[in-house]
Amino acid sequence: MKRQQPAISYWANSRRWAVTRLTRSDAGWSGWTAFALAATLAILVALSGLHAGADKALQLVRDDWTSRPATGQIHIVEIDAASLKRIDTFPWPRRHHAAVIDRLRKAGAAQIAFDVDFSAASNATDDAALAAALARADGSVIIPTFVQADRSTGGTLETLPLPQFARHAFLASVNVLPDSKGQVASYQYGTVTDGMPRPSIGVMLASGASTNLTDSFRIDQSIDPETLPRHSFADILAGKFDPADIRGKTMLIGATAIELGDRYATPGHGILHGVVIQALAAETLIQGRVNPPLGPWPLLVLVMIGLAAMLMLRGQRPVLYAVGAIMLPIAVLALPFLVEGAGMGSLQLVPAMAMIFGFAVIDHALKLVRKVSADKATDKATGLPNLAALTSDLADIDHRTVVVARIVNYAELSAQHHEKATAAMIAALAQRIGVIVGQPRVYRVDTDDLAWALAMTPDDPVFADSLSSIGLVLRHGIEVSPGETLVPKVVLGVAQGEGAHAARLIELARLAAQTAQQRGLTSLVSSDALMSETAETQLMVNDIDRAMGMGEIFMVYQPKWGIAQDRVVACEALMRWRKSDGTMVNTGQFIALLEREGRMADLTLFSLKLVLADLLAWKAQGTLMPCAVNISATIIGDSEFFEQATDLIAAADLDDGDLIVEITESSILQSADAAIAHLNMLKAMGVRISIDDYGTGQSTLSYLQSFPADEIKIDQGFIRALGGSDADRIMVESTISMAHALDLKVVAEGVETAIIYNLLADMGCDVVQGWHIGRPVSAGDFATRWLNGPEGLNGSEAAKRQRA
Repeated sequence: MKRQQPAISYWANSRRWAVTRLTRSDAGWSGWTAFALAATLAILVALSGLHAGADKALQLVRDDWTSRPATGQIHIVEIDAASLKRIDTFPWPRRHHAAVIDRLRKAGAAQIAFDVDFSAASNATDDAALAAALARADGSVIIPTFVQADRSTGGTLETLPLPQFARHAFLASVNVLPDSKGQVASYQYGTVTDGMPRPSIGVMLASGASTNLTDSFRIDQSIDPETLPRHSFADILAGKFDPADIRGKTMLIGATAIELGDRYATPGHGILHGVVIQALAAETLIQGRVNPPLGPWPLLVLVMIGLAAMLMLRGQRPVLYAVGAIMLPIAVLALPFLVEGAGMGSLQLVPAMAMIFGFAVIDHALKLVRKVSADKATDKATGLPNLAALTSDLADIDHRTVVVARIVNYAELSAQHHEKATAAMIAALAQRIGVIVGQPRVYRVDTDDLAWALAMTPDDPVFADSLSSIGLVLRHGIEVSPGETLVPKVVLGVAQGEGAHAARLIELARLAAQTAQQRGLTSLVSSDALMSETAETQLMVNDIDRAMGMGEIFMVYQPKWGIAQDRVVACEALMRWRKSDGTMVNTGQFIALLEREGRMADLTLFSLKLVLADLLAWKAQGTLMPCAVNISATIIGDSEFFEQATDLIAAADLDDGDLIVEITESSILQSADAAIAHLNMLKAMGVRISIDDYGTGQSTLSYLQSFPADEIKIDQGFIRALGGSDADRIMVESTISMAHALDLKVVAEGVETAIIYNLLADMGCDVVQGWHIGRPVSAGDFATRWLNGPEGLNGSEAAKRQRA
C-alpha cells in the first residue's frame, strides 16, 4: 500500500487547492449579480440563434392551440389514387386537363391553377386541345414553372411550360424549399431566374405581392389542411360535382396520390403533398397570417424591466416580489398569443424565459457557490483539477506550453479493472508526471487525457528530456493494489502559444496527442503542418498502398436478418484498417480522404477481390450467403472501374443474387446516365442492386423506379429515431409501403434494440441490420456463427433470441 500514498496525497492537495482557489468570499454578491449573469446568458442565447429550434417548437404548440379552418376560397382538385384508377394510364392525355379547365370555367370558378408539369410536349392533338382551352380561359389559368439543377453547368435552370401553353396563361413558380431539417416551413414570394421575376403560385392565388420576390414568409401551421375543400380530378372530368360549390372559388389542381411522390415533411402537419403546401401558403396570405418576425428582443427587454422592478422591491416588499415572480413568466407565455392573434408580429420567447429561469437558478446557486465551484474544478473520480481548472489557470499566463498525455489503452484497462483501480492509476500517473516535469499541478482534462502547463518551450532541451522520461517510468506499470498492476500506454501532444486562447491551446495539444496515437508516435508537437488538411490527406493517400500490400486493409461481415424468414438471409461487407501497431484507422475518415483524392477505385477493387475470395471460400463449404458490397459515389460513373469490377465478378462465377452492390441515393442523382448504364450492366450479370442511405437525398421512390434497383436501405438516422419521433415513424412506414408497391425490398440499418426491431416487423419491413442482430465480424467468425454454427442458416436459436 505504500506505493499508493503519493496518489492519495496528490488527490488531497488537489482538492484543497480547488476549494482554496474557487471559494472566494461571496460578499457583495446579490440578486443584481444574478440579474447581470442571467441577462448576459439570455443575450448570448438571442445573438447565437441557439434558441431558434426551441422557439419553432413553441410556435407549433401555439399553432396547435389556436388551430383554425381554411377560408374555403382555395379548393384542391386532387390527382388522387381514385383518379389514377378511373382514367387512362398516367401521365394523362392533356385533353383531360383541357376538359377540366372548360368544366371549371363553366361552373364559374374565379381562377384555375395547375401544379402539374407542362414543360414537355406530348402529342400534337392533346397539346393543341390544352392550348385551345387555355386560350378560351383568357388569362384565368395559372400554370407552373420550376427551378431545378442544371447538370451541365452546375447551376440552376428554370423549366417553363411549352410556348403554346404559356401564351394564354399566367406563369407562377411552384418550387418549395425544405430547410436544413428537410422540412418545408416557409414559402418564397417568388423566384428570379436569369433576371426574370416569377411570383409563386400561392402568392398569385392569394393576390399577394412583395417588393422582393426572394423574400419568404412562414406558412401558418395553425391552418388545418384537412379543412381545405377537395375534389377528385376524375369527378370534375366526369361532371360529378355541384357547380354551386365551385362558383367564385380558386381551383388548384395537383397530385395527392402517394405513388406520384410529390410529398414533403412539414413541421406542424407531418408529410403533406406539394399541392396542399401551395394551398396552405395561399391561405396564410388570405387570412392575413403573415406575422413579421419581431425576434427575441421585445420580450427580453420586458423581462429585464420586470426583473429590475422586482429586485427594487425585494427586501422592502417581499409579497410584491413573490407576486411578480409568478406573474412575469405567465405574462411572457401569454404575450405571443395576443400579439400574433392581433397580427402584429411573431415573438420569440426562449431568450426571455432563459433569463427568467436563469435568474432563478443563478440567484439560488450563488448561495452554494463555494461547494459548487470546488466541484466544477475537480475531477470527482481522482480529485485532480479538471479541464475547467486548467482553462482558468491558463488565462493568467502569457507565455505557456500545454502538454497532453493520452492513455491510449484506457478503454482496455477500464474494461479489465475496477473503476477505483483506473482512478488510482490516473492519480498515480499524474503524481509521477508532476515529479518528472517539475510541475505539481497535473489536470485530468478528459477520461483518458492528462494535461499540464509549462513556462518552457518545446525547443528547450530540458523539455525534451522530461518527455522522454515519462515513457521510461511507465515501463513497469503502476501498482494500484497488492498484486494488481496497470501498465498505461501514453502518447504526448504538445502545443505552445503566446497570447493564444486557453481553450484553443488545450485543444491543439489534444489534437497533437490524437495524431501521435494515429501515427504510432510517442509524442508530437502541434504545428501548422499538423493543422493542414492537405498534409493529413497526403499522409493517408501515401499510406494506403502499403496498407493494402501489408494486409492491414481487411473486410468484416455484418449479418442481415430476414424478418419473414426468421433467420439471417444475407450480410454486408464492411472495410476496416488496422495498422501494424494495432491501432484502427477511422473508416469514415480515410474513405472520405481517398474520395477527395480520387483513389477510391483502387481501394474498391481491392475490397471486391477480398469479398469475392471469402464468398468462394464459403461456397466451397457449401454454405454461401448473399453478400453486399459498397461502391463509392465518386466512382459510380467511372467506366474503367466498372469494366475491371465486372471482370472480377465474372471470373468468380457466382450464382445470381449471391452478390449485392450498394450505391448511395446521392450518387445516383449525381451521375444518373452513367449510373443507369453501369447498374444495368451489373444487373445483367445477376448482381442485385441496393439503394443505400435512402431518405438522405432529394429523390423519390417513383424517380428511383427508373433505376434497376431490387431494394432500398433506409438510412439509420431515421431508424434509430423510430422510438421517439412520430415524423420519422410516419416516413419509414410510408416508405416501406411505397417500396413494396413498387416491388422493392426494404432493408433497415441501424437496428440496435428489440423495440426498433418489433416496430419494423409490424411495419412489414423485409430485412433488418444492426447491433441487435449482430456486429461485424471476420469472414471466419461469420462462417462459424452465422453459416455453420447453431445460429446459422437454420436460424432456430437466433430466431428465439430475436423473439425474446
